[in-house]
Amino acid sequence: MQSNSKWLIVFCAFLVVCVGVGAFLIKIYFFQDDINKEFEVDNGTTIKEKYNYNEFQLIDVSTEVLIRRYFIDFKQKMLNEPEEAYKLLDSKTKEKYSDYFSFKTYIDNNIDYIEAITIKGYTTKKLKNSNVYKVIDQYDNRYTFTAKAVMVYKVTLEFDNETSSIFD
Repeated sequence: MQSNSKWLIVFCAFLVVCVGVGAFLIKIYFFQDDINKEFEVDNGTTIKEKYNYNEFQLIDVSTEVLIRRYFIDFKQKMLNEPEEAYKLLDSKTKEKYSDYFSFKTYIDNNIDYIEAITIKGYTTKKLKNSNVYKVIDQYDNRYTFTAKAVMVYKVTLEFDNETSSIFD
């Protein structure tokens, strides 16, 4: 008798699992349209959840905004996190400074200048695996940002005030 009750319990458990899976599959089959309508997309620019308590804006970032973001990011790193700014320098620029401490000394000696720098002009170039943004400041110093992805970049600095222009 006890053997039969074990089989009855196993059969009931199996039946409960089958009914649960069946109900889940039926819900998905018949109510799939409701699930798809949970999110609405307007012209590819706004995604709103059906209940309007979460809204997301997709922003098309212009080249100028992106260049300003790179420039400001690097400037802030020079002022507040010089070690992080040094890590962003490409190998060519790092050769100009013997090590991080000489770069830090440059920053310390030019802190007022660095705080005041602004973008005078820029140009862009698209390469196969990256984008190159060349920026010139009001003192005609050049910054070349080579970006492999958004905010993943290396910087080449030309602070020697040569007479050539990045716009040649």
